[in-house]
Amino acid sequence: MSALDFRWAKLLGLDLNGERTKSYGVTGSADTIISKVTLEISKGHESYSINVPVRVLFVDDTAPYVPTLIGRKGFFDDFVITIDESNQKIKLKHNGQSD
Repeated sequence: MSALDFRWAKLLGLDLNGERTKSYGVTGSADTIISKVTLEISKGHESYSINVPVRVLFVDDTAPYVPTLIGRKGFFDDFVITIDESNQKIKLKHNGQSD
């Protein structure tokens, strides 16, 4: 699942009223909620708008921002993704399914 710092979530206007749960990672734990963000992906004549669940991490206000993580859930479901590391390119092909 995608994840981002609550300060970014506030800036994006995400709903932060969900039930808080504890999430655990390599550096410890944090209170989190699950919200949704709408991603707009377009190139040329193709344009897609997808709602992706995102885990919002509540960390101490004085802590550095938590890196944003683009997860598979809600994003990989809609696209076939090819990563060409040697040419530093990512290719997205919509799989034709909708929410």
